Order: sequence, then C-alpha cells, then structure tokens
Amino acid sequence: MNPLAQLDEYLDAIRNRLQRLHFARGALALVLALLALTVLAALLPQRWTLAPGVMAVLRIALLLAAAGAGLFIWWRLRVLRANDGAAELEATLPEQGGRVDTYLQERRRADQGAASPLLGLLAEDARRVADDHPVVQAMPTKRWALPAGGAAVVLVALAGLVL
Repeated sequence: MNPLAQLDEYLDAIRNRLQRLHFARGALALVLALLALTVLAALLPQRWTLAPGVMAVLRIALLLAAAGAGLFIWWRLRVLRANDGAAELEATLPEQGGRVDTYLQERRRADQGAASPLLGLLAEDARRVADDHPVVQAMPTKRWALPAGGAAVVLVALAGLVL
C-alpha cells in the first residue's frame, strides 16, 4: 500500500472515531435532559403534573432538548466535514504539526488536477509520524466510549424510573 492510501486510511479511522464521539456526546446530552425532565415531572405535586399547561411546557422542553442534541451532532459533523476535517484532525493530532492540514490541501488540489510533486513526500512524512502514534493512541476508545456508556447508563436509569 502506498503512503497516500495508508495516510488516508489513518485519517479515515480518526474521523470515524471523532464521529462516534460527537454522536455519543449528543446522545448523552439528550438522555440527561430526558432524565432531568422525567424527574422534574415526577417531583411536581400531583395537581401541577396533571395541569395541561405544565405538561405542555415539559413536552416543549423535551422537544427543545432533542432539537438541541440533534443540532449539536449536526454542527460537529459539519465541522468535521469542512475541508475534509482538517481543523478537527489537527486538533486531535497535534504531533502532526500541520502536516495533515497541508496534506489535505494538497490532496484537494491534486483532485482538481493541479498535482503536487511533494504530495507523496508529505504523505510519507505524515505517515511516519502516524506510525509513532497509532489510531488507538491518538484517539483512544475511552474518549468516545465514556460518553456512550454514560448515555447507556442514564437510559437504563430512565427505564428503571419509568417502570
């Protein structure tokens, strides 16, 4: 496999983990809001809980929480897709020292027909740095698994409350 393909594979793996992170954080925010609203509804005195106005406010708050979580996920994925995720990849991979951003810029130019003779060298250099920092070290599984696990725990707690 050539250095370009190896580096692209490495960057795709990091992007995939970043997507998981954004989905996990959004899911955690949503289930936390749902749990908070459920507890709030349960703590309200019975006469207020049955009032149509109170229930309408709680439903609107739930819809706003869902919309907010969806907007958060959409926004983070939009940032990740902008310029092939160069900004977020650079923030996640500081050891690359700007190589990823430069590589992605040169890659876009090459895709438009303005091939750069330095693209292969740049990919080789960035791949060499990537070899010293594997995907699981650069973007550890626990970074996205903790919010996902937290969302699952809160969801189980919410199910327990409902039952």
